[in-house]
Amino acid sequence: MKNTLRYITISFSVLLGMISSNLSGQVVPLGFVNSKAEETIVIVEVTVAGKVWSKTNLDVTKYRNGEDIAYVDNETTWAAMTTGAWCYYGFDPNNASMGKYYNGYAVHDTRGLAPSGWHIPTKTEVSYAGFFDSVSKLRASSSWTLIGTDDYGFALMPTGRINDNGGSAFTAVGGEYTNLWLSSFNNGQVNQPETMKFLYNSENIEFTRPPTNGRYLKWGMTIRLMKD
Repeated sequence: MKNTLRYITISFSVLLGMISSNLSGQVVPLGFVNSKAEETIVIVEVTVAGKVWSKTNLDVTKYRNGEDIAYVDNETTWAAMTTGAWCYYGFDPNNASMGKYYNGYAVHDTRGLAPSGWHIPTKTEVSYAGFFDSVSKLRASSSWTLIGTDDYGFALMPTGRINDNGGSAFTAVGGEYTNLWLSSFNNGQVNQPETMKFLYNSENIEFTRPPTNGRYLKWGMTIRLMKD
């Protein structure tokens, strides 16, 4: 596979050279050729009641168009962000296995956070039998205060969330809950992004109804993708 990818890259570079030659003497608009490449990641698929999900939390550092997502390594900077950002659990790279935590600005950035062929689901998309009605079947069989049966291999872990102030972000993880981002908004209000919350002792998914002050765009949460 590495040889194949290398060959494609070389061929593409030659093609760009041909385009440049043919365009010599012409004014090429800025951005006509985008040299940034979409980040390549491997997504393991798992099927839950007929819909295909990613088995692990999203772990990208670039938007779909290849531009970087800001990395934040401390609470103060996180609280001040008004654009897309990501961090590790506890702002500690040693927790990379839990996936990355993204703020709402990154989730709703027009450059696209999900890789090609995938998307962050809406509330409507997750409200279906087999997913919506049985949280214990989605929870992993370890790490939770009350472990799940993980019937589908979804292996949902208790990753909690980061609060808008960056502080007290991880105090409630402790095996009790996790929040996942959705791409929809409550009643279409852009300052009220929706999320779903899974508790260790409940069979139902809770959907947040954020207030109108917009601070929940500063929340940091993990993401599971749904296949297009």
